Amino acid sequence: MKDLIKKVLEEQSYGVKIDYTAEQMQMAVFDVFSDHFVKGNDVKVDGIVGIHTIGERAGDKVDWSIVNFFDTNRTLKRNVVSDIRKLNDEEFGGDIEKGLRTLLSNPSNLNKYLDTVWNTIRRGIMAELAFFNKISSVERYKGKVVYSGEPGTKKDKFSGVDIIINGQGAQIKNANRVYPISKERNTYRVEIDGTKLFSYKNKRQVKFLVFYVEKADKSYIFPNNDRAYRQDYDGKKNLFTFYSKPSEL
Repeated sequence: MKDLIKKVLEEQSYGVKIDYTAEQMQMAVFDVFSDHFVKGNDVKVDGIVGIHTIGERAGDKVDWSIVNFFDTNRTLKRNVVSDIRKLNDEEFGGDIEKGLRTLLSNPSNLNKYLDTVWNTIRRGIMAELAFFNKISSVERYKGKVVYSGEPGTKKDKFSGVDIIINGQGAQIKNANRVYPISKERNTYRVEIDGTKLFSYKNKRQVKFLVFYVEKADKSYIFPNNDRAYRQDYDGKKNLFTFYSKPSEL
């Protein structure tokens, strides 16, 4: 109750709701890291490159910055809104954009935010790289696999395709578990913790859904179409029920 009262009083004092949109965070990121901003083209979207990169964390050459994920990360948003409330009038003064720039310019805050976002995107990115490296080494697929889901590409953002195998697109997700519900009926369950996931049934370029289980270092490949599976969410987990046996790699 005390926190709620404090929040209301702060918002009344500044005359503004202490919150921000994805666009406001994106503009703050582009402003603070303007020296590393690269304009998009036919392949890439606008973004920050060459600083606080995915490659630095993943041990890879990907130069797309983690700060490009700040705008839509819901876990980060809770932390940032809380930190804005701690700023003084000179640092914030009711100006959301100014408050965001202040926080992003502070090395201590920035490092905390980078860790938060990396922890939420790491498993997905590592799943993509693990599957790509594994399938690329299979003799019959050599030269026939393209990693189209490189962060920062328009294809990754809009098509849902992470990897193209023999000309067919696949979306890759990190899963907690993949197990049979009924082997006789070829019914399988996939469990993924976290927030509700987007459905790829209408992404016609995505022909396959690949689920990578890190503990087992194994990938399960299912078809993606209207009749292939049911997707549910119980508030904590995403539950996929597939009606065919997966290919394993």
